Amino acid sequence: MTVRYPEMSSITRVVAITGCDSGLGWAIAARSAREGLVTIAGMFQGTDTKAAAALRKLCAHPYSVDVTNPESGFVSSSNIIAQQIAHGKAMLENLTEEQKVIYEKKITALTNYLGSSVPADEARYDSLRDVNIIEAFMKALTEDDPVEIYKVESWRYKLYYNLLKLPFPETAQNWLVKMFLNFPEVE
Repeated sequence: MTVRYPEMSSITRVVAITGCDSGLGWAIAARSAREGLVTIAGMFQGTDTKAAAALRKLCAHPYSVDVTNPESGFVSSSNIIAQQIAHGKAMLENLTEEQKVIYEKKITALTNYLGSSVPADEARYDSLRDVNIIEAFMKALTEDDPVEIYKVESWRYKLYYNLLKLPFPETAQNWLVKMFLNFPEVE
């Protein structure tokens, strides 16, 4: 017995993307929907948000996910940098007194530095503007023969990456790492 399937004029591609409340997740979901892919957008903050409404206008399908529920299958929430101050405070509250002596100043400095970049109440769902990142994801989603790795590297990253491969003395290596990370001084 031979089974014949009707010819398909095109293959429908479906993508499921998490973290679509903002940033990279939202940008990839929006672009995927614009490209005609059936887009399932996982949203931690629910589907009654401006971000979800904007995705619906693009014919994406927002879906509420709760990362604190192990049955949801998702491992992290979006908008991490915008919530850095709250995360930093939570870390500090859970340190032992011995750990605070060693880590409190460093965690506080890093939390203040990262938290100042995007206040949580000012974070926008459509804030990602780096077209190169979005294009790399779209290639991975839409190419008929995708490659294993897609890289998006700034000139600054390439410079430090190559400099750190060189056998400089430890003090020079430490200085390069410090310059690359560009984190604040801990007093």
